[in-house]
Amino acid sequence: MDGPAPACADAIATVAEPRSWPRDSVAGWGTLSGSAVEDLEPRISILLPYGDGSARLAITLEALLSQRETDWEALLIDTGARDDSAQVAAQYAALDHRFRLLRGARCGNGGAPFACARNIGLATARGEIMTFCEPGALWMPDKLDRITAAFTDVTLDACYAPGGEVEAGDIPAPQPSGDLTVARLMADNPVQRLSNLALRSELVNAVGTFDTRLPHGDDLEWLVRLVGEGYRLTPLDRQLVLSPQGCAAPGASGETPPSLAAICSGRLAALVTAARYTRPPTARDEAARLRRLARRALRAGAPRRQALAFALRGLWASPAGWFADRRSGLLVLTSALVNLLLPKSVARILFAS
Repeated sequence: MDGPAPACADAIATVAEPRSWPRDSVAGWGTLSGSAVEDLEPRISILLPYGDGSARLAITLEALLSQRETDWEALLIDTGARDDSAQVAAQYAALDHRFRLLRGARCGNGGAPFACARNIGLATARGEIMTFCEPGALWMPDKLDRITAAFTDVTLDACYAPGGEVEAGDIPAPQPSGDLTVARLMADNPVQRLSNLALRSELVNAVGTFDTRLPHGDDLEWLVRLVGEGYRLTPLDRQLVLSPQGCAAPGASGETPPSLAAICSGRLAALVTAARYTRPPTARDEAARLRRLARRALRAGAPRRQALAFALRGLWASPAGWFADRRSGLLVLTSALVNLLLPKSVARILFAS
């Protein structure tokens, strides 16, 4: 296939040499081909909506192919591109089965097409870790490696590469530390763009979908829900996304730059959502959180005593909160106790799903 547009060719070289994978021998997938590859469930799902701007899309897809972590799928969701972006996406999908082609739904009432497309991605993705990407975002080759390593911490719900996107050669800004709060999100939003974010897919049902009624700012409003629901969102140790000169997207998500009215509307929606989370967490909330962590520790094959420690802390914090869902509370507590007695190989199989 033809290489990426000349305007982006030099920027690609800052990450890795462009490459072409044999159709039936994709890195990370051994020698599986065709439907055998497509039936495998990847570790990581990358949601990448795109519109016009094939050069921006091409440089981003090249960066994904340069990732050292190879166990991923990328959902390329067409929001109605009028140029040759769809053809570029199809060419990459023909080279590498990890790229999957989807078409976004049309949004009425001035809704954001990227929000609609991301919701399609949320419903389609198969990975246990969910990430987002945007045309023009150039991921460093170790981005997915670092995300995978971060999620070995079973207490972590989501993480982000801080600082937004920087021009190649710029000096990185000071990095944030500590778990993100709703107040911090509303103050300066250190996540900046969804291309910096990764989360466990199990969170999607609780957080919900992106608000397609908003012409702008649906990403911030969704992040407020994520943090407001009590999920732990923590920064990684450095920036992992570049935006090469001449390849950056024109709008917040590769869309047309928003109007002032759209920006104000999105900000107001985020403020209204943030107001729902003003009360401090209760002991029942903490017990429910610890029950979730105990279940996750069992599934992840964490050290044997970790799941039981979470369970005992949850029961101590609030027995009523732990057993708010009686079936789940009893099942997790029993599993944490049984886990101490089972052979590791048996426990791994038993609690994996």
